[in-house]
Amino acid sequence: MKFLLILAAMLSLTACTTTTRVVKTVFVPYPIVIKAPETLFTCPTVEELPNPDTLTNQQLIDLIVELMENNHTCKINIQAIWSYNQRATLAVDSVLVKEENGF
Repeated sequence: MKFLLILAAMLSLTACTTTTRVVKTVFVPYPIVIKAPETLFTCPTVEELPNPDTLTNQQLIDLIVELMENNHTCKINIQAIWSYNQRATLAVDSVLVKEENGF
């Protein structure tokens, strides 16, 4: 019988406890801007197109090869910007998480 009374008292005490959740809001006094290097925003272009009236097969092949190389360079730059943006986002997120946790 004592056991049941003690058990009932313990259960009634645990029902009265409340858990509070502390939420810390961090205000950054300045915006965080991370820019990709300017060199990644350049894409090579064809400076001068050959005259279509006097265009030879070799000139056409050279133009196509140059355009393909330019396209490849732009693709690499865009991928580098995307990768840079992902790394910057992770870096900013990790700083914000550390500040929210009080580290």
